[in-house]
Amino acid sequence: MVLPEALLDEVARGGGLVVPWCPQAAVLKHAAVGLFVSHCGWNSLLEATAAGQPVLAWPCHAEQTTNCRQVCEVWGNGAQLPREVESGAVARLVREMMAGDLGKEKRAKAAEWKAAAEAAARKGGASWRNVERVVNDLLLVGSKQ
Repeated sequence: MVLPEALLDEVARGGGLVVPWCPQAAVLKHAAVGLFVSHCGWNSLLEATAAGQPVLAWPCHAEQTTNCRQVCEVWGNGAQLPREVESGAVARLVREMMAGDLGKEKRAKAAEWKAAAEAAARKGGASWRNVERVVNDLLLVGSKQ
């Protein structure tokens, strides 16, 4: 990987960190992150949504287009980049998502989905109850054998 000297200098002064791998879900929950640019892989979208991050969607192929539609049109916490896009267009949309009205709207929706995900995962929440139901069904089947 080749990085610009200016970026490496900034990192050396403590202005960032370049690592070969890191846990994406933990990074998305960091206070310094304000937007997730994603290829729209399903797991990435779920991690961003659970972290309350708006998504700048850039699907490449296969199911990513369907996933993009879900996050942008159904959930409402994402905005899609055009398929063929120049760097200036990316920069403009990133600025709009970080500081403009579109970004405010998407961040509000992302916060709603984060709260819903947290509520579902809490003890007694919908996800909690569904996992309990599956475990109980498996135990019941196992006890009948």
